[in-house]
Parts: sequence; C-alpha cells; structure tokens
Amino acid sequence: MKHSSVASGSTAGRIMGCPGSVQLIRNLHIITDTGSEYALEGTLLHAAIEAILQGERTIDDIVGFTCSETPGLAVDFDHVSDALMPALAQFENFCEQYAMNIYDTEQFADWSPRIPGAFGSIDVVGRAGQYSVILDWKFGRGVPVKAEGNAQLMFYAAGARMNAELEDLIEPRLNTLLVIIQPRIAGEPSIAEVTPKQLDEFELELAAAVAVAQTPDAPLATGAHCRWCPAKPGCPLKLGQARGPKPADLAEALALATEMEDWARSVFKMGEQQLLDGGTIPGWKLVQKRATRKWVDEVVAQKRLRGLRYRLRDITVATLKSPAQMEKVVKAEHLEGLIESRSSGLSMAPDSDRRPAVPQASAALKNLASKLKE
Repeated sequence: MKHSSVASGSTAGRIMGCPGSVQLIRNLHIITDTGSEYALEGTLLHAAIEAILQGERTIDDIVGFTCSETPGLAVDFDHVSDALMPALAQFENFCEQYAMNIYDTEQFADWSPRIPGAFGSIDVVGRAGQYSVILDWKFGRGVPVKAEGNAQLMFYAAGARMNAELEDLIEPRLNTLLVIIQPRIAGEPSIAEVTPKQLDEFELELAAAVAVAQTPDAPLATGAHCRWCPAKPGCPLKLGQARGPKPADLAEALALATEMEDWARSVFKMGEQQLLDGGTIPGWKLVQKRATRKWVDEVVAQKRLRGLRYRLRDITVATLKSPAQMEKVVKAEHLEGLIESRSSGLSMAPDSDRRPAVPQASAALKNLASKLKE
C-alpha cells in the first residue's frame, strides 16, 4: 500500500513530538522511502504471513513465496523457522487467550474525516470478546517495540474507527487491545489496552500537530522520535546550530559520537557480564542468541544424500579459494595478473588513520556512481 505523505502510522509519533521535522525533511530534500534490504525483507514477510492467514498458503508451502513489491526476494527456510513459525504461534496463542475468532488482514486506517490525506495499513484488525484488536507484525531483529504508548498502533486504532467498512470488527465504544508480535526479539506479544477517550485525545493531538507541521515556522523538538527521523543528521537541534550543518560542528559531533560509542559498548558489556554472573538489571534479561541451522555432521549428511542418489553437484558447492589462501599453495609467478586489490567503497575515518585521504572530487564522483547504480 502507498504511504501517506501527510501522516501515517510510522510518522505519527514523530510529527506529534516534532512538528518541524516535516518541513526539515522537505527542505533537506530527503527521500524517506529508502527500500533497504531490511525493509524489503519485512515487506516480504508481511505479505507471506498475510497469505497464510488468508488461507492462500500454508506454513508448509510458504518457502519460495514472493510478492510483487520485493522482486527477486523469496521466503527461505530461515524466514520460516525464525520469523513466520514463531509469529504464527504467538498469534494463535493470543487468539486462544482472548477468544479472537474473527479478524481480517491489511485493512485501511482511514483518517480522511479528521486529517485529509492521512491514512495507513493495519496488519490485523479483529474482535476479541469485549475488545477491538489492532495487531502489528514486527519482523526486525534490532529494536524491541512495545505496545504501551505506541503512536503507530494508536494511529491504526483511531483510523480503524473512522473506516465504515470495519464496523463489524471495530466497536467505537469498546476498549482496544494494541498488540505487537516481534518473533525475532520477543517470545510473547506486547499488549496494551486503550480506552475510547484515549483514542479521542490522540486524534485531537495528531490533528493539531499536523496543522502546525504545515506552517513554515513549525517548531523542532528532540526526543525518542529522533531515532527514526531521516533528517536527524542535518537537524539544527542535534548539531547545536541555527542553520544547516557546518564542518566544524560536524567535527565536534563526530568526536563526541566516537567517545559515546565506546562508552555505550562498555556499558552494554558491563551489563551483560552482570547478568552472566547471576545478577539482575531491571528491564533487562539474558536470551538465547539467534539460532542458525547447521548440519549435525556434514560427512554423515553427504553420505546419506549420496546414498539416495542425489548428484554431488546438486548438494555441494565448489568455489575458488581466496587469493590469500591460494598464495599458500600456488607459486607467486603463477598468480601474476590474476589478483587485484579493490576497495569495497568509501568510509569515514579520523585524520589519525594511516590510510591516505581520497580526494574530495574523486569521492563525490564515486558516491554519485554508487547512487546511480541503486
């Protein structure tokens, strides 16, 4: 579904927290839809789980599933084992616990009666006894997301009330359960309950923020919403200046960021060690790292598959050794003209780094060429 440029589930919290971010993004000519590999994977998994819930596919035949929005990307066995299966298990447990036996997927959050041009797409909307339900899938591995105070789900819940086609699922007088299922991070859903009055207040607050955001002097403000703001690198408040970023300000910010990055790593290391030693930290716990599928015994696996008459070329991969590995077994003169040193791209480093600086004109051309390839 196309994303709203006025307000959507993913931008509602930022607009309310920082109305000025709308103009800042526009003034900096930032393209917000980057189509990263993580975003594309999320889109694929959303489409896959929708196909399963709609009865178009089963979990047993979902491997190989593709969707039109992610050409060249397909569901694989790892997607099934670490994302889709645990997500479905959590969903089924929720349905059983709250007696949700009626629901629909990919429904329209219609804000047009309150904010023209604002809309969103709800992953799952349903009825569970005396509750309306708004459920959102999160397939990322990075940041845990909570349902409590979640502006994205509040946006969906309020928008669902305004969609006349959802009146059989959404009862405006009932409380709403906001649910987030994040299978790669959490073993159970995050659930929050909101009242009709809270949704009414959210509608008013967002409508007011959107109106302010359209004015030239809309105020900027820092907060948790900054984390996902695409204009963050050029934000005057973040850089402590009135206009666009200057080299001196960036130099100071980078020095501070380097120092804070080291500090943050040491804090996480200390916290992890305290938990490993049997201590406790409020709000944190030890969990198993992401499981990867490996052969119990490669030799046994290959013998069995060969015994079943699978061809060797179908079950093994032959690749040329790397130059570093080859130099240990092949004479140097036999490798002349076959090896080159090629940088994978450009990266920023402090002046103390021993590598020579790339001339600015050359760097700009390489950056442009990289963007053109995309």
